[in-house]
Order: sequence, then C-alpha cells, then structure tokens
Amino acid sequence: MSHALVIAGRELAEKRFVFLAAAAFALIAAVMPLVPGVHGNGAEAIVLAAMILATAFALGLAAILGSTIVGRDIAAGRMSFYFARPVGGAAIWFGKLAAAALLVVVSFFIAVAPALIAGPMTVRPVWAGNLWQLAAAIGAAAIVLFFGAHALGTMIRSRSALLAIDFLAAALVVMLAWLIARPLILSQGFRAMVVLGGSYCAALLIAAVGAGAWQLADGRSDRRRSHRAFSTFFWSALAIALVVAALFVAWILSATPADLSGRIYVLQPPSGDAAIVTGDARHRLDYRPMFLDSTRIHGTGWATFSRDGQRVLILEVKSPFSQAAEFVVRDAAHGWRATPTRLAFRHWVGPITATDDVARVAVADGSIVTIYDVASSRALGSFNIGHAGRVFRMMFFVTPNVLRLYAIDQKLQVLELDVAARALHKTGEATIDASPFQWILRASADGTRAVIGKRGGPVMLCDGRTLQPIAPADENARFLQDGRLVKVPDHFVGEVAPGKALIATRSSTQLVDLDTGNVLARADGLQWVPKFDSFWFAGGVAMWSPDPRRVMLNPNGFYTKADGSLVRWNPLRAR
Repeated sequence: MSHALVIAGRELAEKRFVFLAAAAFALIAAVMPLVPGVHGNGAEAIVLAAMILATAFALGLAAILGSTIVGRDIAAGRMSFYFARPVGGAAIWFGKLAAAALLVVVSFFIAVAPALIAGPMTVRPVWAGNLWQLAAAIGAAAIVLFFGAHALGTMIRSRSALLAIDFLAAALVVMLAWLIARPLILSQGFRAMVVLGGSYCAALLIAAVGAGAWQLADGRSDRRRSHRAFSTFFWSALAIALVVAALFVAWILSATPADLSGRIYVLQPPSGDAAIVTGDARHRLDYRPMFLDSTRIHGTGWATFSRDGQRVLILEVKSPFSQAAEFVVRDAAHGWRATPTRLAFRHWVGPITATDDVARVAVADGSIVTIYDVASSRALGSFNIGHAGRVFRMMFFVTPNVLRLYAIDQKLQVLELDVAARALHKTGEATIDASPFQWILRASADGTRAVIGKRGGPVMLCDGRTLQPIAPADENARFLQDGRLVKVPDHFVGEVAPGKALIATRSSTQLVDLDTGNVLARADGLQWVPKFDSFWFAGGVAMWSPDPRRVMLNPNGFYTKADGSLVRWNPLRAR
C-alpha cells in the first residue's frame, strides 16, 4: 500500500500542470458573459459553459491518461525504472490508477467551479435532472474512455500479431453477450435485463482493472509480454463472466408453468387441453415466461386458437428493437412448431380478429382493414372504413366472407365488409349519450342480436346488424350460447356447458345452473384466471378483445390458489 501511495504521489507531482489547465478552462467559463455576442442571463451562460468545458476536459483527460499512464512508459522503456526498485507490478498499477482517478475528479471540479459559484439555482433550468446523475454519467464515460484507451494503447503499442486475436475475441464476446441477453430482451424482462447489464459492466470493470495489474506483474516492462499478460487476464475474466451470465439466464429461463405465480393470464380454446399461459415466475425478477402447451414461446403480441383447439394463430414480434411482427401458425399435429405465414407488418397493427378455424384473419391498420387468407398468405381484400376520427370498437367474422365492425364516429355504426363482393356496407347506427369508454356492447354467439347502452344508464336489446331496438335490457344481462339473454351477477365468468356458468366470489369459484340457481360445484380458495379473450397481457399492457361475442369457456380451466400457484379444475367432473 505504501509503495502504491508513493507512486501515486509521484504521478501527481509530474502531472500537476493538469490542474492549471483545468483552472484555465474554469477562467474561460467565468468570462463567458463578457464575450461579444453572448446575451441573456450571465449566470446561465457561466453554468452552461462551465459544464460543457468541464465535461470535455475530464473526458479528454481520461482518454489521454488511459493511453499513456502505463503504455507510454513501457513503449519508451522507462518502466524498468520502477522495477529497479523493490516495487511490485500491482503496486505500480494501482498507484498510477489512483493518481489518474484523482487527476480526473479534481480537474472536473476545478473546471466546473464557476457553475457552482454562479448560483445553484441556475443549474436547474440548464439541467432538468439531478446534478449528481450528471456527475455519475460523466464518471461512467470517463471510466470507459480511460480503460478503453488503456486497452487499445497496450495492444497497438506492442506491434504484436496478438492484436488480430484481440479483435476476434472482442467480436466473439459481443456476440455471445448479445445471444445470452436476447431471451430476456424478447420476453421484456426489464429488471432481469438491468441486472444482467449491470453484471456485464461490473465484469468489464473488474477485467480491465485486473488485466492492468497482471500486465505489470507478469509482463513487466516488455511490450509484447505485457500485451500477452493483459489479453490473457482480460479475455479469461470476460469468459468466466459470460459463463456466469449464461448460467444466470439459463436459471431465469428454466421457469416452468408450475413456477407461475401472480398476474397470470391464459388463452384457451373452448375445447381441448392446449393453452397459452403467461405470468410472473417465482424468484425470476420480472421475467414473464409464456407457454403454449408447456412449449416456451417469445415475442407474442396477439394470439387466437381455432375453435377445436388444434391450431393457434400468433402474431410474433420479429425483433425486440422494432415493431415488426409476423403471423405464424402453430398446430398440435406438428408439436406446436411455428410455421411462418409471410404475413408481416413493419409496425404495430390492430385490432385483429380471425375466423373460428383461423383460416382467415382481419387486420386493422389505421382506417384500412385488410382480410387475409392465412394458408396462402394472400390479401383477399382491403377496405378504407373512413377518416382517422372513426375509432374501432368491436369486430368479428359473421361468415368467412363477411366481417362486421362496430365503429365509433360520433355515433355507434355497424359496417360489414363483404370479401366476395368486395363491398363495404353501412348496415346500422345508434346514438349513445356517453363517452366510448362507458359504452356497453355485447353480441349473441351468432351475432344476430346485441345489447348496447351506457354503464349506469339505459341499455337496449337491438338487432345485431342494424341496431334497431327490440326491447329494454338490463345492464348485467349476458347472452348464453343458446341465444337466451339472462341477468347474471357482476362476477359472472362464463358458460362451461349449456345453461351452466362459473360465478366467481372473493373466496371461491362456483358452478351454477342458470335455470334453477343451484350450485352444482364449488371450489373454495380457487380464483379464476382471466382469459386473453377478455383482456390479455402482452408486454405489461392490458388489451381488450375486439370480438363482442362470448364463447363457451373450456371446462378444464386454470385457477390460482391462495398462495398464487396455478392449478387446473374441471367443475363438470367435480360433482
């Protein structure tokens, strides 16, 4: 320690002129209001000039010191002066490193002194954030410049063929670091990415500091030998860090459906055992895995199953850094492997709906609605439904050739897109005295009737195509699969069999016969998991389904226990 302090003191004495240069920069900032052409508040001019000059000086000094504090002495043969005395290589390195850090920090505060003297209250209009945040950002940049310049200086000054290996190693490290981080980026696990990114930065810093010490301890004053020692330690340390990072990500990704607990959402077809499930995973930070029949899938922006549960159409994000997405088909017959459809989009689109067999899909992009054939990846027709002020509310396929839309344009309007005739028809409209977010719009399973109205206000049963009134209705009325309209409690989940519905309470889930009101089955402590087609979770944003029709629920549904764990329960078999 004493040797390192002596070397640090020697370095400071040799480079004391740096402080004078920093003072000169501070003087330039102080006289900035006197410079012709500078107008306005003089204090703000001083603060702005001092911050710019101090930052430039500190970063430039860090780069210069990094490239010269060791490399220049080795290249000039002066490093043997230190080794001629009873001083170890580590003491030389850490002494010079401490001196460099002190030079950069003190010089920055000398150069920025006019900004601090001009008035702390002036800093806020110039820098809206925290001053210490700015200082931390400058410090981080200085560290990167110092150690980056030191590494490059060591490698270039050695004039060794190892330089080519260094560049190959750098490219390999960057590629591996990206491949390790990519699954977390695709799954949008931001906290996990922050932890991984912090680990990368810490590993780089430790590798750079340790490599500098080993460079002098093992390489001593020989240029090529010091380069070899530096590279050996640096790339070995990063290799170890990448292995640890890979193990960390592998542990994050090892989450299974049994590890899901909290904020769980599910997409199930009316029949079959397949399902898409997503939620928080225990002890995995904010990583939210998504599974399709126990197969992990990534980057899902929208999905829907066929009615028989054998196929699923998914809009998958192609890159975490862009909004580009592509439809893929996964089917049970092929082990749910993804089959691209070549139906790709450069930006987010929606709403989206598909036919019951997912053979056709309708995509809204602004005011343009396009209907595609999934198998052939061909557009069957595009329709401009009007100006940008017309807002989509709901849409679904009445038949494979007819798409019905409920749109808001001062009034609730019904539009039908006929693919075969390539025609757009307005079939009905209604006026509701409420904001769109207060509207109620529910349709029967066959789409022939609809309930429209205002929450807490009048509600009407109407023709689903023309919106012609039929009779007053209750706000809590729901369509059953057989077309009946019945009043149900607010915690109505849905039908799992004709006339038999799930009712959720705070402490249990019950199967109720809607004709008699009898409770047929009860599961205490189980809470129904929200379905994607009610509102589903993608990247932390809740989205509503554009289909106003309520489909039959899969009786073998997903529920959460009091401890948050996920279970399946079939109330039809519980009796």
